[in-house]
Amino acid sequence: MLETDLLYHHALRQQGHSIAIIHATAHPLLPRLCQQAKRYTIQQPFRSDCIAIEGSNLKVHTKLPTTGSYSQILLLPSKNKLETLGLIANSMLLLQEGGELLFACANHHGSKSYAKSIHQLS
Repeated sequence: MLETDLLYHHALRQQGHSIAIIHATAHPLLPRLCQQAKRYTIQQPFRSDCIAIEGSNLKVHTKLPTTGSYSQILLLPSKNKLETLGLIANSMLLLQEGGELLFACANHHGSKSYAKSIHQLS
């Protein structure tokens, strides 16, 4: 998926930070991204995707973190718009001051409305 490629490539530019990857997907860059982070949390609610990610020897949580803060949060949307809006709102609560929320979504999946929602929350 092109969106995931762009998201993970951009995140690799930073090193030594704390990162949360929400609705993560198995990807060749994911282990490298987690390895260079000081602290990482991977969230994926679907068991089949968790198994694929765990195949890279990475720990995956099925629930969104409720505590902690992150300097960078990578967010891939779910198939449900309301769920994705909730993930965006929760991500904003977990973001450190001056942190970066990166959201990857194809144009035909509502990227403009998600961008507007993120702008309203920030």
